[in-house]
Amino acid sequence: MKDGIYLRLFHGRADKDEELDGWGQDGPVIGPFDGFHVTYWDTMRFICGGEIAMMVVQDEGLFHFQGVWYGDWVICDARGAGEYLGRTHDGGTVVPLIDPSELSDEEIGDL
Repeated sequence: MKDGIYLRLFHGRADKDEELDGWGQDGPVIGPFDGFHVTYWDTMRFICGGEIAMMVVQDEGLFHFQGVWYGDWVICDARGAGEYLGRTHDGGTVVPLIDPSELSDEEIGDL
C-alpha cells in the first residue's frame, strides 16, 4: 500500500435513526491522503496534493458515505489500513480500498 493517511469507516447503517444489534455494516478504507483538517469536530477535510480530496460532515454523530451512515471511523497509516483490508465484522462484506482520485463529486462532498 502507498504511504499516507487512510480513513476506515465501520458500524454502518442504511438509516441514521436505525438502532443496531451488532456492529452494523463494514465500510471501505479510503486513501491514501496527505493529511486532514477537522473543523469543530464536525467537518473533516482530507487533503491530497494540497487540494481537498474529500470532505465528510457529521450529522448526529454519524458520517454519510455512499448511501450508508457510519458511527465509527479510524484514521491510520498504510500499515494499519492494510490490516483492515479483507477483514469483516459479523461476517459482513470484505472491506474494499477506495482511492480518493476515484471518488465522484457527490462523494467528495459539498465544498
